[in-house]
Amino acid sequence: MVRESSITDAPRASTRGEEDPLGPLGRLAACIAHELNNPLDGCLRFLELALDRRTKAGKRREFLLQAKEGLGRMAEVVRELLAFARGAALETREVDLHELLTQAARSVRVDGTRTTFTGLAPGLARAAGGLFPVFTNLLRNAHEAARGRVEVSLRRTRRGRWVVAIRDDGPGIASPALGRVFEPFFTTKPEGTGLGLPIARHVARRHGARLLLQSRPGEGTAALVVLPLSARSGEPSP
Repeated sequence: MVRESSITDAPRASTRGEEDPLGPLGRLAACIAHELNNPLDGCLRFLELALDRRTKAGKRREFLLQAKEGLGRMAEVVRELLAFARGAALETREVDLHELLTQAARSVRVDGTRTTFTGLAPGLARAAGGLFPVFTNLLRNAHEAARGRVEVSLRRTRRGRWVVAIRDDGPGIASPALGRVFEPFFTTKPEGTGLGLPIARHVARRHGARLLLQSRPGEGTAALVVLPLSARSGEPSP
């Protein structure tokens, strides 16, 4: 069963704010730290590999370029957060969906797990580049939950919408927790902030997409990103 929890179900935060005047500032800091952590992890990993004396020159350059790409993504996240705070228009420039997803998968690789792709090919579909933080967040969650495999698939509905599914083979989520995963600050992770999925859903909505979560205990979890009808197929028109 597909569940999309409502943010209105979240506990009211007025009392918390009254008790702690710095609460909003602390929540903003946690939000920024969470959104920058994924690409920062990737940059540090690539820099460590580049600095390893055993790394060959050709590979060292490749790792440095990957780190540079990650820094660019961090700058993009900062711009997205500023747009989130100001209510400004987000980056809607369309990019190749295959490239967007493969870059996201490469930036969040986790030892002991692997990512497979189904139904995805270059030039098949395009989507807003601003969805990159959504996909990295969902892929990070999937790899952290997976026993060994994460699958990224793409399909088209009868109404013409593209759906990206990110599935893991982890333990799944029980119904009570599944109904709360989009509540700000709700988390089942010891070191989690509970902000990743609410922010991801907010960013997805601002790009006209929907974010749903499907899970059953013992059967893994699937995050579904339903792209808007405006998301195009194939290469852009000249």
